Order: sequence, then C-alpha cells, then structure tokens
Amino acid sequence: LPPETARSIALLAELGRQRQARERERAGISHNLPAQRVEEEADGTYRLAFELPLPVEGWNAQLSLLTGIVAGRTMVEAEVGILRTLPAAAPDAITTLRRTARALGLSWPREQPYPAFVRGLAGDASPRAAAFLIQAAHTLRGAGYAGFDGTVPDHPEHGAIASVYAHVTAPLRRLVDR
Repeated sequence: LPPETARSIALLAELGRQRQARERERAGISHNLPAQRVEEEADGTYRLAFELPLPVEGWNAQLSLLTGIVAGRTMVEAEVGILRTLPAAAPDAITTLRRTARALGLSWPREQPYPAFVRGLAGDASPRAAAFLIQAAHTLRGAGYAGFDGTVPDHPEHGAIASVYAHVTAPLRRLVDR
C-alpha cells in the first residue's frame, strides 16, 4: 500500500476503536449481523455459512454514526432539525431475548446488560450467535423521525445509538434526512 493509504487506514482503525469504546460507554448497540451464504459441500449437500463483518466495516460505521451524532447535537442546540428516533428496547422484549439466548444455548449472565451481551457476540460466527443477533435486531422497533422548530421533542434519542442522532450520511433515497 502507498504510505498515505496505510496511514489513513491506521487512523481509521484508531478512530474507529475509540468510537467503539465511546459506544460501550453510552451503552449503545451495533448489531453487526453476519452475512449469510449457502455453500455446497464436497458430497453435494449444502450448508448455511456465516461471515462476520470485517473490523474496517465497523470502524467506518462509527465514522458515520459520529457524523450523525454531531449533526443531531447541533440540531438540538439550534432547536431546529429532523432527528432519527428510536425507543430503547422494551423490558418485555429483553425478557423474550433472554429466553431466546437460553434456547440457543448461549450463556447470558443475569447481571450483564443487553448491549454488552450483543457486543460480546461480535466475533462469534456460529449459527447460534447469528440467530440470536437476528432476533436481537427485532427488539429495536418503532424508529421514526422527530421534526422540530423551536422546541426540542420530549424523546429525541435513538435508543440503539444511545444519543441524539440525525441520518445525515444516509443514501439520497432518504430525503427526509436532507
């Protein structure tokens, strides 16, 4: 790699890891769902294989999240904008998810918070972990937008991000975010 590219990647890794640490401190949740693919075995049978996201994908996502958090905070300070909102996972959804973990044979200590348990599965490409993470993503229901001009909404937070957030890096198809 050219030295400039190598330096940029190193900086992305450093910043990404720092932002992941901040996400842990905020009790934010990143559901890094493994990619799924069907693979043919030598005997002609098929199996479902899971591939974990590369670390660089997580670091890049943290840059996007940082941009959205800063934009959301700026909007709140200016008392005008459009925030992306999401309620925190409901307690009954967490109870159901704990039962799911138990049924899948995953050990989730009672004292371990939901975000920490999800984060602990980040390097696990097993079918059990993948199934759990897919179910965990279903706890994040009720996403919406809160537009405001003069009065900040009562619940401006995005529960998964654990902060105010604006979808400013979203694709153009999400015109509300522009």
